[in-house]
Amino acid sequence: MRAIAFPVALMLMVYVTYNYVSIKEMGLGGYFSSMIPKGVPVFILVILAPVEILQYLIVRPFTLAVRLFANMFAGHILIAVFTIATWYLFQAGIGNGSRALPPDGAFTSQLDGASVFQFTYGATNALVLGNTYPASGTITLATPRAYNTITFLACSANAAGTLGTLVINFTNGTHSQVFNFNAQDWFNNTSDVAIQGFGRLKLGASFNPEDNGPANPNLYQTTIHLAAPGLNQPIASITFTKPSGAGVSQTTGIFAISGTVIPPGPAMAIQPQSVTKSGTNLMFTVTNGVPGGGWTLLSATNLTVPVNWRANRTGAFDGLGKAILTNGTLSTEPRRFFTIRAP
Repeated sequence: MRAIAFPVALMLMVYVTYNYVSIKEMGLGGYFSSMIPKGVPVFILVILAPVEILQYLIVRPFTLAVRLFANMFAGHILIAVFTIATWYLFQAGIGNGSRALPPDGAFTSQLDGASVFQFTYGATNALVLGNTYPASGTITLATPRAYNTITFLACSANAAGTLGTLVINFTNGTHSQVFNFNAQDWFNNTSDVAIQGFGRLKLGASFNPEDNGPANPNLYQTTIHLAAPGLNQPIASITFTKPSGAGVSQTTGIFAISGTVIPPGPAMAIQPQSVTKSGTNLMFTVTNGVPGGGWTLLSATNLTVPVNWRANRTGAFDGLGKAILTNGTLSTEPRRFFTIRAP
């Protein structure tokens, strides 16, 4: 019943609106007379009038609801067919296959023996590009961080193109140059392989995994070094674009991201460029901060060791490493000491 309820609700909205507007514009008599073709002989009118009224008031609403239901149902059938006819990666423990992805989703890359990846099962866990999907897409990091290196795991199906492109977007609004990432076909390629031979699953009546041997399918690794070109700002997101030259049937997936985080530096005092007073406020102008990095304004009433610094305000420098810090003063205080630390 729920499947037909939505089309019926839409039909009722259209039906009531159609009749209301028609009667409002033409009047009740004019509305009913519009149902009958002009110039019809009287002896035919006796038969035609009931048929037309029945069509407008009874048959038309029913056929409209049926057509809406049929269109929606056909769409669901197509989605189901495409889903059943698609190959899927699967985790260990599904079906009776001997090959699968790690049961906990974690593994170390066989390419470099150092990069660790973590799959998330049972949720939206991959960015898919091409074919019926967009040519480009963005992955947003849950926690922006600065990285020395960042590593991606990707592959394609029905591949004609092998190298996709990506741009790294930083929290300060700047962007990296365009980088390539490996997105070869997941079968029969041997370079840049991070994990392989995990089989695949085709959803259908049997739900049986397919064992493609120890060398197929494959996921491919790309590692980008960020420290050398000075791309050490916190990363907000990464925009991926499918390989150029990809055919209409090529689908590219980005399955995981890993990286080595830049360790936080020691807290350091920053010398303000100027300190001015505006009314009862002190204004500290800093121009040598870390772009996008954080700052803390601390104060103390005396400098007796150990100094009891108290955090007054926190914030972040802009993309140029600048900030203006404002702090109120009390006329009753004989003196107060300030320092600025980052992060």
